[in-house]
This record gives sequence, C-alpha cells and structure tokens, in this order.
Amino acid sequence: SRVKKIFRQLCPALDHVHRAGLVHGDIRPSNVLLAENKVVKLADLGIGLHARRSAREQGWDPGDRSCLDPDADLDAFAPASDLYSLGALLRLLAPGAPASRCRSALELKDAVEEMPG
Repeated sequence: SRVKKIFRQLCPALDHVHRAGLVHGDIRPSNVLLAENKVVKLADLGIGLHARRSAREQGWDPGDRSCLDPDADLDAFAPASDLYSLGALLRLLAPGAPASRCRSALELKDAVEEMPG
C-alpha cells in the first residue's frame, strides 16, 4: 500500500537521525515530502534538536502541534517523542492503524509492514 511504501523510507530516515544523537522534533504531514521519483524525504531537520539538551534551551517552538506528543517534556525532549509523532502520522494516513508500542523507528517500520493491505 501507499502508506507502507512511505513508512519503508521514513522510518529508516528517522532511525538515522536518532543514531546521530538528534531528535527531529517536528514530524508532521507537511514535513514528509514525496519526490516525483517516489523517494520520501523527511524535511525541516533544520530544527533538529540535540537529544541531550533541553528543547527550550535550544529555542524550539513546536508551531503546528498536530502530531506532537502531548506528554513531551520540552526540558527533556527525546526520540520517544518523535516515535509518538510518527505513530500519529501513521494514524492520519491510515485511519484505524493500530497504536504502536514500538521503541524505535525500525520497530515501527516492521509493525507497519505487518498491517493488512
């Protein structure tokens, strides 16, 4: 399905961001771009946050909160908040998608692969 094709590329991209010690902090539909060649791009990493520093300290403003983790602690922003946002994006693209308890972007990718369709 279209959603699986998007998440096959999006999840490894986010995993790469996290392995670099960053948190994207702004995963939402307008920051997921689909190129003409069907390559998915995770945009707006310009606000990528260092996972060890406070989001407030780094001057982060969430703006659109459509996929923001409501429990995100702006003083201790973590990759888990990105995973929440990625799951919220999944539910926007595929209504009825099961909630996930995945601990990494790659685990979420595997869960999406197991979805029907």
